[in-house]
Amino acid sequence: MVTGKRKTKNGDILTFDYYQGKFLGKGAFAKCYEMTSKEDGKVYAGKVIEKASLTKSNALQKLYTEIKNHSLLKHQNVVRFYNYFEDEKSYYLILEMCNHKTLRSLLRKRKHLTEVECRYYLYQILEALHHIHCKEIMHRDLKLDNIFLKNMSVKIGDFGLSVKLENGEKKKTVCGTPNYIAPEVLEKTGHSYPADIWSVGVIMYTLLVGVPPFETPNITETYQRIKDNSYCFPTTSEISSTAKDLISKLLVSNPDMRPPISSVLSHPFFLGPLPRSIPEYTLVRSPENDIRNASPLKNQLAKLPLQPISENIPTTPKTNPHKHFSFVAPSPPGTPTVVGVRPANPQARTGVHPLAAQPNPTLASLARPALSAQGKKRKLDAEKELAADNPQKKKKVGNDDEGNEQIKQFLNILNHQLENMKPIDKENVVVVTDCKSVMIEDVMISKDIQWVSKWVDYSQKYGIGYVLRDGTIGVSFVDKTHIWSSEGSTCFKDQTMISPKVIDADSETDPRIMKRIHLHTLFNKYLTSQVLSSAGLGVELKPNTPLESVYVTRWHKSTRAITFLMSNNSYQINFFQDHTKIIASLQETDNTIRLLFVNPQGNKHTLPLTSLINPDHTDALEKVKYLAHVLSKNFS
Repeated sequence: MVTGKRKTKNGDILTFDYYQGKFLGKGAFAKCYEMTSKEDGKVYAGKVIEKASLTKSNALQKLYTEIKNHSLLKHQNVVRFYNYFEDEKSYYLILEMCNHKTLRSLLRKRKHLTEVECRYYLYQILEALHHIHCKEIMHRDLKLDNIFLKNMSVKIGDFGLSVKLENGEKKKTVCGTPNYIAPEVLEKTGHSYPADIWSVGVIMYTLLVGVPPFETPNITETYQRIKDNSYCFPTTSEISSTAKDLISKLLVSNPDMRPPISSVLSHPFFLGPLPRSIPEYTLVRSPENDIRNASPLKNQLAKLPLQPISENIPTTPKTNPHKHFSFVAPSPPGTPTVVGVRPANPQARTGVHPLAAQPNPTLASLARPALSAQGKKRKLDAEKELAADNPQKKKKVGNDDEGNEQIKQFLNILNHQLENMKPIDKENVVVVTDCKSVMIEDVMISKDIQWVSKWVDYSQKYGIGYVLRDGTIGVSFVDKTHIWSSEGSTCFKDQTMISPKVIDADSETDPRIMKRIHLHTLFNKYLTSQVLSSAGLGVELKPNTPLESVYVTRWHKSTRAITFLMSNNSYQINFFQDHTKIIASLQETDNTIRLLFVNPQGNKHTLPLTSLINPDHTDALEKVKYLAHVLSKNFS
């Protein structure tokens, strides 16, 4: 039994108890063990650093930096950081357990991988790396040993050498693993995010060839080969020209010439087959035809390698390491397109993702900074920019009473039913023990239920773009104006209007409406060409005429979920971590709450609120209560 303590910022002392299990591996300064929580029995990986090993003056500060940086990262392809504490002898970092070891252990058994496998792993590495860089963090030690596998998916870990970069700064400390170090690191000319891109090139080469491109028996000679960019492809290897071309672009000596992640993902290499998953047997032998013949990335329900923006988490680094991303009009016809990014346009950048793309962050152990004054000013400036041409200037920007009475009515009924729920006969209960597994069969859903199928978040500048179940495409702007289109017609509504009006996009002369028409066009093209529908929530109904169409009136996003309020008085909440979605609406005939649950696999289940009661309790009920909390706190 390991018992440790941690002091909070408030001065409270927290105590943690874990059962230390089998040894998992070791690094330069730490050993890893299987750690089981005494409290809930969950199994984690425990990184144990003996205090006696931290002999250098800055060693402890480096450990704190690792904890701080790693705790900021919440992405499906990054090892999750859960907790940290210490006892008299050691520091303990409690991390996500990865059951399939690392890419290094995989390569030891396989010698080298196929291009399909390389593409599969590389895509996930790039997704994770984009998330890391967007938090203004540089990893600085990307290598096969630090890329873990859990259920055959990538998990980047070990942030012991990671560093925060601010205001375009560059670091000059020589650090990393010899075979993976970028030339600018060795030259001490200053290094930044492109050094991680170099390491990705080394990783790609190593996966396909079996050995690193610059490896020699002598470190000095290896370093010289890196500086000279001296490597070659074995004549016996069957590596495609597109793979070689991408490697050559990643391993460019000049860091300024290395491509940003958006351009990497738009490379023709990623137009080849990309499986959605890889079977476990590939740990020991080559994949079979079912994997080799996987669909190309552009044909799949793939994920955006980007997370939704949040008010107090920078969407991109202040130094903008991926300056080639931008929310702009689509590229000219004929340019390559990769699902989930804006690869066709080298100037593209976005801070958006499809609903099911990835779990959204909540900081587990270190407090997240509040929205800075500068961040608040940017958001207010965005509202003012759109509101500047609004004739109702006396109306306070951001003050929206639209639908408040309906929300209060819905909340009153919801809270009343939650407070008065009583256990009923088990035979009459729909058991919902876990939102992820409850819905086994797809059910026929009433046509009057609407949902948000796709969405993109650009609220720091403009607003939320979305696609509904019936194909309606709309934008809800930060100044509380709305525009949406259906069946070839467009509707507009602002706070001064009781009901929306149909507008002619081609002949409109009102400058404020023209501006929103233009933005709607950009959102429309992006949503239809780049963003994928959430699992189970596709576009499946014949569209209504615009004035009959439902549209999103308001939204709220926390670190846990995003909530949409729709004009038909229904409410949709999408949870980032487990990808569960709930659509709730009020049945006016009997004043009961109807719920539609959608699990990560896309299975749907409709049920009344009272059906959530069961002897085992349920996270589904907790999620409904969270929806009530969000509505009460942010909308009523």
